[in-house]
Amino acid sequence: MLQKNTITFTPSLPSSYTQAINKFIIGNGFKVWIEYQAGAEYKEYFTHTTDLAMYRTSWDVTSPAIAAEAGYRLFWNEGYPYGASTKIVGGLIYGKAYNEYDGLSSEQKKKKIAEHLEKDGMVYGTPTGRWTVMDWKEEDYIEGAYTIFANEADQSTLLDPISSKLYFAGEALNEWTWGTVHGAAKTGRDQAKKIVAAGERRRE
Repeated sequence: MLQKNTITFTPSLPSSYTQAINKFIIGNGFKVWIEYQAGAEYKEYFTHTTDLAMYRTSWDVTSPAIAAEAGYRLFWNEGYPYGASTKIVGGLIYGKAYNEYDGLSSEQKKKKIAEHLEKDGMVYGTPTGRWTVMDWKEEDYIEGAYTIFANEADQSTLLDPISSKLYFAGEALNEWTWGTVHGAAKTGRDQAKKIVAAGERRRE
């Protein structure tokens, strides 16, 4: 959202901050949950990708060029509690793998994924018709998934408060685990400590 100027600031951000923001590479992605009838057959737990050539962790993505080729389709069993009358499969489609689904409706995404799962022999069964698709690109206050590539120097720039009044935090700013919830939480906690410390200094 910051790259698209959906959020603006008065006065404007220093140019060093806007330049740093625009260097981050954010991937698109969506999650899907598919419910199958009780007779569906699949492994009790699995993590599966057919995109190994694209698959990269945050440690593997060391340049924008590599980031552009990164992506995956992962699927796993979410049929909890164990022994439930229906079976639920969760999936994450991210990065370059998302391009195949970009522009499709939720129904089209669901159909394509169900066909993909059955073709690969991951699930044999009939969907109940209950599906959920969460496409972050289409969310008004998100407009993207999470970071594929981040540069440590740009992270440091954004972690430096502006006049002790404006603080940035989020998954993109954790140098070791960008793209994760716990990475986002840690940067938020660290920035909160800075805010408290700044307030204490003003009271001295």
